[in-house]
Amino acid sequence: MAEARAVNVIVKPAGLTKPLTYLLPEALNSPVAKRGAIVQIPLRGRIEQGWIVDLDVSPPEDVELLEIKAVVGIGPSEEILDLIEWVAWRWQASRASFYQLASPPRRIIQLPGRMSNPQAANQARHTGAQGELSELFQKNEATLWQLPPTAENWSLINTAMSRGDALVLLPQKWRAERLAKFARSRGHHCVLWPEQWETAAGGGCSVVGSRSAAFATMPQLAAIVMLDEHDENFKETWRKSAWHARDVVQERARRLAIPLVMASPVPSLDAQQNAEVKVPTSLGKKARWPKVVISDLRERQQVGLFSRELTELLTSSSKAVCVLNRTGRVRLLACAGCGSLLICQKCGGRLEQLERSKQVLTCSRCSAEALRKCSQCPSETIRNVRVGVAQAAQELSRLLREPVGEITVKDQTALHSRVLLGTTTALRLVDKCELVAFLEFDQFLLTPHYRAEEKALILLAQAARLVKQDGIILLQTRQPDNLAIRAAAESNPGLLSQADSALRQELLLPPTVAVALLSGPDVSEYVRAISKLAQLSQPEGVALQGPNADKDWLLRAPNHEVLLEVLESVSREGLDVQICVDPPDL
Repeated sequence: MAEARAVNVIVKPAGLTKPLTYLLPEALNSPVAKRGAIVQIPLRGRIEQGWIVDLDVSPPEDVELLEIKAVVGIGPSEEILDLIEWVAWRWQASRASFYQLASPPRRIIQLPGRMSNPQAANQARHTGAQGELSELFQKNEATLWQLPPTAENWSLINTAMSRGDALVLLPQKWRAERLAKFARSRGHHCVLWPEQWETAAGGGCSVVGSRSAAFATMPQLAAIVMLDEHDENFKETWRKSAWHARDVVQERARRLAIPLVMASPVPSLDAQQNAEVKVPTSLGKKARWPKVVISDLRERQQVGLFSRELTELLTSSSKAVCVLNRTGRVRLLACAGCGSLLICQKCGGRLEQLERSKQVLTCSRCSAEALRKCSQCPSETIRNVRVGVAQAAQELSRLLREPVGEITVKDQTALHSRVLLGTTTALRLVDKCELVAFLEFDQFLLTPHYRAEEKALILLAQAARLVKQDGIILLQTRQPDNLAIRAAAESNPGLLSQADSALRQELLLPPTVAVALLSGPDVSEYVRAISKLAQLSQPEGVALQGPNADKDWLLRAPNHEVLLEVLESVSREGLDVQICVDPPDL
């Protein structure tokens, strides 16, 4: 009688990071029982779920091993298992969380046969950009395809799916569902992930999904497409741990030596670190953004918050959306003399007064200090600029002499109104309009986050998709020369990315450096150990900053390899410490 095999199992419960060794009885030793198989194992008096990660291992000496209770079904492929090992190292996260993401939503004990893809041998339909699109998939490398926000994406997706089994990621699940249905109507074998997990794992089809589809099991993956690479929905945060689907598919494409195309109207600087930006040349006028009208609030040709240009455009538009930030979330300081905003001369962030008794202002972004006076004129009189959505809706209604619909997350009953006013939520609820007006765009430009201007440009790209090519975006601002505004007005996102890249290099901000946020009850002890290590080895470019008000620390390194080497050189055994590599907000 054959002996039971010793196998390593990653267990689902949080807090268990290392694999445990179990015996796989001969009775359970079937073709399903391979690397990635989902099993049930006894642990601490309970039956838990786990995944086989290693077969035929050497059992530890003088330890009586427990037996696996059941092999539940098929799990992630070996390719995905190896990818998860890298992901767990890259973000210092639990492997079990990613095994759960990559597993089928129901029990699967047998995969279907590979489908025959009738489109794989055919050429994609001829379009004006067909030559350029074909070239994107000729080389096994990552490319950033900088499409204008109003351009269609189907030609890109059709080209990828016509090459073979393609993986297409979108930031929202509803968009993935719509695309999968449309692709099937065009003759492609296309499935939605994870709902059709087993069909994808069987092969012979393209797969469409949202963020977690980066871990889709596909035996003969030929190409990867990521739409709206800039979208923050591709980033996931778990218990002070973060990971990004963009980095996952970049690593996956590199390992498989297949083409990866990331399409975006505003390519992020993080993506530009490892991919070449290409701008389509055959779109002509379609490559331009919608018309951007800039209203300078310093000129004081407005009634309250509403400029003359805004009033004229609202009167002539059949459907308009006005956007204003929430009440009290961002207070801007402006000069009472010339109307200019008080901004940091070092990083461009907004200045704020932390203590009324002081005549010194502090930057909300980089903490630099400045005198409480205007840098554009001799005036020393400063005023707060703040108005809420409800008040603005009432004033605008009186000005236009018609009802203005106020849109909130909880109340969407006013969507039928000709003129709508709300926070950025309104941009997600409205399908299309002729005009999007940002009543106080500086509130988005001057948030404390180091990616504030990049996020503001992304917001303009979102507005552009509502108004289409012939619509108008109006920006009321006190910074008409801001590069994010100029980039949209001139249909050239590169204006911002070039300047933003130089600023981040100067201030040592991602992606020019790698950072990790350290927190938890035992973080002080862990930080002391890292400090001792740094004093001994003196790694170049490694620095600790903190603690902040939440008693968290920030570890900075020249790149992720050095950062992770430092983090793993100090044992966290027995310490309650959370590590967030690439924290979502700084």
